[in-house]
Amino acid sequence: MYMYKKLICLAAVVLLLGMAGGASASIRTWDAGGSTTDWDTATNWSADDVPDSDDGARINDNLATKPLIASGVTAVCTSLYFNGSGSNNVLNMTGGTLNTYSGQIRLGSLSGHYGEINLSGGTITCGEFRVGKDGTGQFDMTGGTVNATALKIPSSGGSGTMSLDGGTFNATSLYMQSTGSLDIEAGTLIIDGDEESSVNGYVTSGWITAYGGSGTVNVDYNVTNAGKTTVTGTAPGGGAPDQVTGASPADAATNQAITVDISWSAATGADDYDV
Repeated sequence: MYMYKKLICLAAVVLLLGMAGGASASIRTWDAGGSTTDWDTATNWSADDVPDSDDGARINDNLATKPLIASGVTAVCTSLYFNGSGSNNVLNMTGGTLNTYSGQIRLGSLSGHYGEINLSGGTITCGEFRVGKDGTGQFDMTGGTVNATALKIPSSGGSGTMSLDGGTFNATSLYMQSTGSLDIEAGTLIIDGDEESSVNGYVTSGWITAYGGSGTVNVDYNVTNAGKTTVTGTAPGGGAPDQVTGASPADAATNQAITVDISWSAATGADDYDV
């Protein structure tokens, strides 16, 4: 009898601990209640609590004060959804990190709703990155890095627009449909495996363009990046500038004098040089 009661008590303790461990997980909604735009200001979130690795994050109230992830900020959540109607459901990211682990990022998750991310620096790591689901998504990237298990433009019945004007987007796969568009300028899209044929199909369909349609989309497999498909854009008017010739000292030369004259023969098409 004593052992039986002891087992019942132990089971009750385990149950209570399990309930306590799961009690903190919830959805945190951006309510802009603080005096700054900073993601990591607790009063900017519902329940005055910044999302952590157990919480989902939502930006859906169409607030004029938009969240900002800046340099030095480590933002985490299990998923990030943009659900609200109106054009103010926007996240700006200039540095730092955003990690949803294997969770999704959805821009315009629901029908009639809108979501937008502007990325100029920092690193995003996530599961599926959906530029539009049943609503409308907008993703503008001018710098930084994204590492996603999949890039979908859009993923369901909505629409999505992506501008890759800088930085690098790494994805294990790419899915597009006719209501989505991707325009590439100075940025780079890298997809795992041989996706050259499918990407060229998107280009032929006009879903992927370069420089607003006036440039050239470049696609290669296993050339720029081993085992990967690399997609870039070339500006109208020609390809990349030729390489310089006759450089002195030679590139990567060692054992040079502290003071040395540097010279080279000009490259066709180059306006300036990085030395």
